[in-house]
Amino acid sequence: MKGVITAAGLGTRSGLEGRLRKELLPIYLKLGNSIVLRPILDAVYSRMVSHGIHDIAIVLNPMDEITHAYVRANLPDATILHQPRQNGFGDAVLQARDFIGDSDFLLNAGDGLILDDRSYSTGLEIHRKTGSSLLYLMKVENPSRYGVAEVTSQGSCMRVSGVEEKPANPKSDLALCATYIFRSEILEKIDSKQGRNIEFTPAIQEFISAGGTILAVEIARDDWISVGHAVDYTESLHRTLNAARKSG
Repeated sequence: MKGVITAAGLGTRSGLEGRLRKELLPIYLKLGNSIVLRPILDAVYSRMVSHGIHDIAIVLNPMDEITHAYVRANLPDATILHQPRQNGFGDAVLQARDFIGDSDFLLNAGDGLILDDRSYSTGLEIHRKTGSSLLYLMKVENPSRYGVAEVTSQGSCMRVSGVEEKPANPKSDLALCATYIFRSEILEKIDSKQGRNIEFTPAIQEFISAGGTILAVEIARDDWISVGHAVDYTESLHRTLNAARKSG
């Protein structure tokens, strides 16, 4: 399995006004016996490595010299890819097409992290046992702000029967976390002709409609953090500090 981290978006809600990439905002981590601050991008990358995924690509804006410098200095084994135009999350994923090849891949937005390592591990284990693609989901109070999934029971797992991006009338309260496990076939479903904002959620729905199986793991809402919105950053710091204090 390969890893792909997207870190090339415009970050218009981050409050940074282009001065610093949101993926470089620090969060708290437990390293050894110490609680440290590291960019969330670093935390996402390190989580993949800790689960045996070492072939990892990071998709960057080619003009983003600061993040390039950080990755080269601190994550030297990462493959750097570029998204020439900021045409949405789906387009960023497409920039990793050649890197992914025929491999399954773990995809993570560079501004979000699942705090509970057990839930993260559960998803990877389900994929390894079944070979199926997998979404991480969380219950939210305002699902119309998110990509939303409908699910049905399948043994001890959930099977995703449909997804929608920011629906006006959500069919469930299960929102997609920006961490996914996919077979490479998903790339064929991304519509590169959408225009300037190529979404990824429609590709997931197209994959399901074509008969593809996608399973799901539900995580607690408090186990997902994102630094993508300025007013939520303080809460993200608080929750990562608590998680670091509780970790062994």
